[in-house]
Amino acid sequence: MSSEKALTKDSPLPPLQKGKLRVYSMRFCPYAQRARIVLGHYKVPFETVNIHLKSKPDWFLERNPNGTVPVFEKDGQVLYESGVLMDYFEQVYGNGELYPKDPYLKAKAKILMDSATKYTTPYYKMLFTKPGDDSLKENLEALYKGLQFFEDRLEGKFFNGASVGMVDYFLWPHLERAEAMNQVLGVDIMPKDKFPKLNAWVSAMKTTPGVKATLFSDKDHKGFVDSVKAGNANY
Repeated sequence: MSSEKALTKDSPLPPLQKGKLRVYSMRFCPYAQRARIVLGHYKVPFETVNIHLKSKPDWFLERNPNGTVPVFEKDGQVLYESGVLMDYFEQVYGNGELYPKDPYLKAKAKILMDSATKYTTPYYKMLFTKPGDDSLKENLEALYKGLQFFEDRLEGKFFNGASVGMVDYFLWPHLERAEAMNQVLGVDIMPKDKFPKLNAWVSAMKTTPGVKATLFSDKDHKGFVDSVKAGNANY
């Protein structure tokens, strides 16, 4: 059983079932989406329990004292942090195809993943920028600089080459939200003339199994971003 409802502090813990994989998530959280993408890629059945991130149940905080999603639970085992869960799901449910076989190339892939903050940091600064705020231009330039780092390193259809890989899935969720951000802020955060390879990559990513299993529409993302900027996030 999966529910779109975001459970709050007063919500009881949904009954756990032996042998069933559960992911504690939030529908629009890009970090939680990373974990769900890998499960979607391998078509692993799982249950989603969405959490209201401003009113977290105590039983959720017992599982992750940091209070963040995603969190994995199965048969008494609990793990959290998006990168940790992506790797765990790849090892347990996958076949190793999402990372290069060569140890050096795998290490290089990890470096790219660790570099995601180059664009996620200015992304969040822009998300909370008010209309007409002078910092919008500064944050947009910082975002362009971060995206240029990845534009320069995208040498094939995907960062993994001809097939989708862990780097692609790790980087994807925030960029899925680019068009919604464009509509909310009235700026183009990833113009095609400036980032032709990344824009082609976005189109290719929408055909991958992990993204197709977790994709939300631009309208849905815009609705959530609007609610966040209004100070009343609609989880």
